[in-house]
Amino acid sequence: MNKSMFGWSYPPGAANDPNAPYNQEEEPLDLRVGRTIKGYGRSDGLNGKDADLDASGQNIVTEAWWFSDGVIRIRGRRYASIVPPEDATDEQMNIATGLVCGCGYPGEWDGDYWVIVEDYELAGIYDNDDKLDDAANFLAACDAAVDTINRDSKAFETEMTHLNNAMNDIILDAIAKATT
Repeated sequence: MNKSMFGWSYPPGAANDPNAPYNQEEEPLDLRVGRTIKGYGRSDGLNGKDADLDASGQNIVTEAWWFSDGVIRIRGRRYASIVPPEDATDEQMNIATGLVCGCGYPGEWDGDYWVIVEDYELAGIYDNDDKLDDAANFLAACDAAVDTINRDSKAFETEMTHLNNAMNDIILDAIAKATT
């Protein structure tokens, strides 16, 4: 047996064994509950129930881990339902389709409306604050995760809001034409 610099013995080659208990990293903390970050949104996403129908869309979190080195790794999906005008004419549908196809995000027509989706993987950072207890540090890490998601989601949410507003404009235009 070899002696470590700390004075205990370990078998030959054990220092290179990733399964040795003294070589294992601390398990990361899961910042997620349901499809959101703990303390934010509802279990079905950061933006609450049926938010895909809201102007900016929904944001779900599929993974959110806080590692002992301060790194926060997040995976998720943003999506929005873009509903065309009811009883849209061919001309209105062509305009709506052009807007959706030109938005810069992938999506598809489901027969009733477009579903625009963007998957993401993000990294944030929150270093443990020695002045705070474990619970307060955990909550601060959740805040940091949400801030990271919000910063990255800004462009998507802005574009989805513009698309939904454009659909409303098409509807208003159709109403104006129908009443004149």
